[in-house]
Amino acid sequence: MRHRTNEEGTGFKGRDHDQPIKSEAQYLEHYPICGQDLNMRDLGPVLHHAKSEHQPLTPEH
Repeated sequence: MRHRTNEEGTGFKGRDHDQPIKSEAQYLEHYPICGQDLNMRDLGPVLHHAKSEHQPLTPEH
């Protein structure tokens, strides 16, 4: 017998795994060469900053 869930579209209801929500600060790293703070979840800027001699990125990156 299938029990109905609260999600009508998929029939699946997610559950809380009791993991605390991470703050945004845990994903930021400061680069002393150019002085920028970088979100480590964004691969493009991370790879740009991996170069030893790089220029600061513009705000849209």
